[in-house]
Amino acid sequence: MGLGLSFSYQLLYLLDATGFYSLGLHALGIHVCRATGQELMDTSSRISKIRSRERERLRGSPWLKALQGGLLSCAYAVLDYAQTGLIAAVFFFKVNDGMVVPVCRGKNVSSNRIPPPPPPPPPKVAKEGIPLPPDKTVCPLCLQKRTNPSVMAVSGFVFCYTCIFKYANQVRIYFGNVLTIDFNAVFAP
Repeated sequence: MGLGLSFSYQLLYLLDATGFYSLGLHALGIHVCRATGQELMDTSSRISKIRSRERERLRGSPWLKALQGGLLSCAYAVLDYAQTGLIAAVFFFKVNDGMVVPVCRGKNVSSNRIPPPPPPPPPKVAKEGIPLPPDKTVCPLCLQKRTNPSVMAVSGFVFCYTCIFKYANQVRIYFGNVLTIDFNAVFAP
């Protein structure tokens, strides 16, 4: 809606249907007036008259007048071309940015990356702990295929629900790295 409203204001302004260029200017009551060609020429001649009067007011020796005149000419050139130079600088900056980004994306950045660190070693089995069977579908406590599998949140190991419930109530420590069991940490899918 904002873009449509902005476009409508600009279109009405260009068709001379309103003096407001945007909604913000309308809210502030500021009329935007376009300069005609004659007004631009009058402004240009007025500026050149002011500059020639300033050159006539220069005082001092001839070499000092020449130096001051050269400095004034440089200052006037900067003022005359500042807007054009700024627009050109922004344009070239954007063009350069558009060319540099695809070049950077095309580089093989993966060769500069640091490899991820190796995974930590698995926890050591405690003396009181129960070793894990090689088959991951077998319960480490009853050494049979798991029924009603339940995960211990503390370690991520999976047991039969009845086995881990009995073991947790009897021993109160967890096999492997001997973690204390909170029975609320047993999850059944």
